[in-house]
Amino acid sequence: MPGLTRVPHAPAGMLGLANVRGRVMPVLSLAALTGRSAGPERRLVVLSGDEPIGMAVDGVEELLDRGQAEGASIDLLDVPSLIARSAAGRAHSRGAAGVETASRVMAAEETVSLVTFAIGAQAFALPLEAVDEVLRLPAAIAAVPNAEEMVLGSIDLRGALLPLLMLAPLLALPGDALSAKSRVLVVRIGAHRVGIVVDALHAVLRVFESAIDPVPLVLTRGAAEARIQAVCRLGDGRLVSVLAPAHLLREDLTARLLGGGSAPRAKIVEAEVERTEPFLLFAVGNALFGLPTFAVEHIGVLPAKLARIPGAAGFVRGAMPWRGEALPVIDQSKRLGAASIAGKRQHVIVVAIGALRAAFAVDAIVGLRRVVHSALRPMPVLDGGETEVFERVIADGDAPLTLLLDPEKMLDGAERDMLKAARSRKARRHT
Repeated sequence: MPGLTRVPHAPAGMLGLANVRGRVMPVLSLAALTGRSAGPERRLVVLSGDEPIGMAVDGVEELLDRGQAEGASIDLLDVPSLIARSAAGRAHSRGAAGVETASRVMAAEETVSLVTFAIGAQAFALPLEAVDEVLRLPAAIAAVPNAEEMVLGSIDLRGALLPLLMLAPLLALPGDALSAKSRVLVVRIGAHRVGIVVDALHAVLRVFESAIDPVPLVLTRGAAEARIQAVCRLGDGRLVSVLAPAHLLREDLTARLLGGGSAPRAKIVEAEVERTEPFLLFAVGNALFGLPTFAVEHIGVLPAKLARIPGAAGFVRGAMPWRGEALPVIDQSKRLGAASIAGKRQHVIVVAIGALRAAFAVDAIVGLRRVVHSALRPMPVLDGGETEVFERVIADGDAPLTLLLDPEKMLDGAERDMLKAARSRKARRHT
C-alpha cells in the first residue's frame, strides 16, 4: 500500500490519492464498497483502464482464472458495477488546460509580485520570479573552512549541493543571529541557484507597478547600494528596498562560486531547464496544500482581533481590515474538514481573483516552491464529493502528494456559501 493523501470532502469509500509509478489515482476501499468491516488494508490492487483506480484490500492470496475461481466456490465480485455505484469510482482526469494558468494572471504591466523579508530591522524584497522556493534553515549545514563572513556553508537540496550565503554581510548590514525564524531563499542567478539566508520571511505581496520607484542615482554609490534596484511604497508609509538578483553577489565571489575557486568549493546547483510554476504551500492541521502565487495578494499573521459579522456562515471567523475594506476571514480547517492545530498562532492568506477577494486562515505557511511542470498532475474528478476546489496535484518522486487548490473555485464557493447562509438566516427570522 503506497502512501495516501487524504482528499477533504471526498465521497464515501475513497481512502485518498496515491502516486503509483508516476500515475495519480484514487484509492477505494473494497470493504466500504461491499459493506464489510475494513481490515488492515495493506495491499493495493490497481484496476486497469483509461484512468486506473486503486482498490485497497487486506491481502492477496493467489491469482486464479475464472474457471478455477468458480470451481473453488469463491465469490466473484462484479468490480465494474461496484465502482459504477460508487461516486468515488467515477473518476476521469481534467484536460491539459488545467496546467495553464497564465490566462487568469492579472496583466503583467499592472502588478508585480514580491517576496519580502527582513535583515535586522530593515525590510527588503526580491521579485517572485527570481525565487525558486523558500526553506527553513536546515540543521545539517556543511561548513566551509576559512570562508568569508557571508559564506555559511552548503546543504543537500534534493540530491545536489546548494551553497548558503548570508545576506546581511553581503549588504554590509548588521543582521540578527540565526534562529528558528531564519529562512533560505533559493534564488536563481543566471543559470544557477544559490541559497540566500535572511533573518525572517515577511510576506508575498502583489503591488502595482506605479508603487515601485527606481533608486535615485545619488544614493547608488557603494557596492551594497548598487544591489538595490528599486524602492516599493506599501501605502502605509513603509518602504521596501527591492534587490537586484543579478547583482546580489560580487563579481569575484560569483567567479569563485562558478569556477570552483578556493572558497567555497561547492558547485552551485544548476537551475532546471524545464518550465516551472510557483506555488505557496500552507498547512491545515497535518495536511499540506498549495495555491498558485498569481492569486496570492498577501500573507501574514492572523490578527488577534477580528470584527464580528452577524449572521455569517459557521466557517467565517470574522472580518479584518484590508486596504480600506472589511475582508471576510474564512477558517480553512472548517472548509477543508481538517483538524486545526490548537494553541498555535494562525496565519492569513489574502487571495484575489478579479473582483473576488477573501482572507483564508491557515495553521502555517510552509513556504514558496517552484514546481516543474512534469511534477504537476491533473486532479481526478470525483463525482459526489465537494472536491472540485482541487485543481492539480504535485507528484514529486516518492514525496507525499500535495493537493493544489483552484483559487477561483475557492472564492466562488466561499461567496456562494456565505450568501446561502445569509439567505437561510434571513428566512428563519421571517418564519
